[in-house]
Amino acid sequence: MRTINRGNIRFNVADDHVRVSDEMVGGFWDSFSSGTWEPSTVAMLEKLIQPGMQVLDIGAWRGPVTLIASSRGAIVHAFEPDPVAFAALEANVKANDPELVARIHLHNLAVTHDGTPIKLFTRWAFGDSGSSILPRLRDSGASVQVTSTTFDQAVSDAGLDRIDFIKMDIEGGEFHLLPGMRGALERFKPVLRVAVHYPYLVEHFQKMNAPRGWRRRLKKVLAGSGKKDARASAEQQARVLFDRFAGSLSGFPYLYDHNLRPIEREALFERVQELTELVFSYEPLRR
Repeated sequence: MRTINRGNIRFNVADDHVRVSDEMVGGFWDSFSSGTWEPSTVAMLEKLIQPGMQVLDIGAWRGPVTLIASSRGAIVHAFEPDPVAFAALEANVKANDPELVARIHLHNLAVTHDGTPIKLFTRWAFGDSGSSILPRLRDSGASVQVTSTTFDQAVSDAGLDRIDFIKMDIEGGEFHLLPGMRGALERFKPVLRVAVHYPYLVEHFQKMNAPRGWRRRLKKVLAGSGKKDARASAEQQARVLFDRFAGSLSGFPYLYDHNLRPIEREALFERVQELTELVFSYEPLRR
C-alpha cells in the first residue's frame, strides 16, 4: 500500500506497476502523483466534483477517477469488466479508510446497449488500459467473455434518483452505448465526460471487413489498393455510428474539450478524428 498525493487529492492504492502502452512500464501512480497523467482530467474533477455528488465511472480501469471523486466526497458507482483491471481496482479501493470505501460501489460489469454477455478484447494484455468490446485490427487477439448490464438497469439496480457526473472511457464502445442512454441523459442531466475513440471504431470495421482466415490473408487485403478500399469502407461504416452517437448527445446545449474550452458542435466530427476527451453539459461550465 502507498499513499498518493496530488495537490488537494489524497488516497491510498495497493498496485503500481501496470502496462499502459506497447511496452511494460512501472510506476503508474508515480506518473499520477507527479502530474504527468492526464492533468486536464484531474483539474476538471477538482473543479466539478463536490461532496455528495452521484458519480458513475464507466470504464473505471484501476480507479484513478473513482478514487479522485470519492476522495472529494462523491458517491461513486464504478464499472469495470476487465477481470485483471477489476482486481486491481478492488484492491486499490480496499486500501483506503472505511469512510472513503463506503462511498464507492464496485461493479465487475460492462455497460452495454443490450445487457447481454459479451467478449472483451485487449490491445496488449488484460489489466492494461485498452480493453474494449470492439475487436480491432492491432489487438493482441486475446478475448474473455464478461457479464454486462444496460445503463438503465445499472441505474435501477443502484437505486439512483439522480446522476450528477458520468465519466465514460470504454475504448470505442461509447458509439454503441450512448445512443441508448439518451432518455436517461435527458432525465438526469449530468455532466458527461467521454473519451471518444473514433480511430478505434474505424480500425474495428477494418478488421470486421477483412476476409476470415490466416493472418497473411489479412495482410494481403490491406496491402496496396486493397488497404485503401478497406479503409474507405470502414470509414463509411464508422461515420454511420458517429452520426447516431452525435445525435444522442444533441440535447446537451454545451460542448467542451478536455480543458473545458467551448467547442462548436459543427466541429465535433473534425475533433474526433484523433483520440480525444469531450465534456457535455446542460449548464455552462467555467474553466
